[in-house]
Amino acid sequence: MTTYSATYSPEDNKLRLCASSRLDPDLYAGVRAAGFIWAPKQGIFVAPMWTPEREDFLRFHEVTLATVLPPDRAQTVDFAHPALQVFTGEGREGLLGTRTWRYMLLKPGERDGPGAAEGKVLISFDDGAPALVEARRGRGKVMLFTSTVDREWSDWTIRTSFLPALQRLVGWLAGALEERRDAPSLVGTPRVVPLFEGQKLRALVGPDGRERGPDSLAAPGGDSGPPALVPDRPGLWQVKVEEGGQERLEPRLAFAVLPDPREADTTRLDPQELTAWFGGASHAKVAAEGAPRGDRPVPLWSILLVLALAAFLGEGLLIA
Repeated sequence: MTTYSATYSPEDNKLRLCASSRLDPDLYAGVRAAGFIWAPKQGIFVAPMWTPEREDFLRFHEVTLATVLPPDRAQTVDFAHPALQVFTGEGREGLLGTRTWRYMLLKPGERDGPGAAEGKVLISFDDGAPALVEARRGRGKVMLFTSTVDREWSDWTIRTSFLPALQRLVGWLAGALEERRDAPSLVGTPRVVPLFEGQKLRALVGPDGRERGPDSLAAPGGDSGPPALVPDRPGLWQVKVEEGGQERLEPRLAFAVLPDPREADTTRLDPQELTAWFGGASHAKVAAEGAPRGDRPVPLWSILLVLALAAFLGEGLLIA
């Protein structure tokens, strides 16, 4: 028994007729007369536009007509996120223009572990449903795309934004977008201590191994600003944080402190003071600019080189 189904899409205003088997000659002639055209790649009959006559024709032959709802599109996107900030200007159209027909619905869930955190919606559809969600699980990050790469669910795979977005998302999950280290600080210069989401600052471990509590930090921008440290010595400084009820050193927040290069500039010191610092004239000598250098002793290796050259020439004369 042949069954028939038809759909109407408001997006393109077309009627589509699908049959489970080959149409009989009379019905095929009526379908053609109603303006339906056979689409061999899709295996269906397509009418270029909806008309009351065509809908009446389908209902006369007891064909069930269903309306296909228009697809959802990305309405809200967090372009400030490191994985999505690559999309700027006209490049955002490839992401905002993605059409999605089917997707999974999500609801906020309770934390299922000490390292679990609430999910953050990065992309949402125009009806408010989340499309891309990010959450932390332990020390890692996970992302969930509520649709699939199947063309029956979404056309994102044929959009220009799919490949760069996939590369950026994978790089973000792997930590490749966070590997850039800040420049080293100088001794005596305030250093802001940033923290990742879900972390609390517990202590700073200096190069001497001594811990400094949060009370030793200052907020350069006021009480509401981020904590900052004024390092008093060069070396590697590490940050101890609390995350998920456990305290640990966060290697991503470690930073180096260098001495001020002005401290190694000896030209700003008095020569006599510098000589006295190195133990007096018997241990150190300071030559002023433009002083004669004729009293400099001749190195021993220069004398030996001249003697060796003279012996070589003398041996040549004897042989001749």
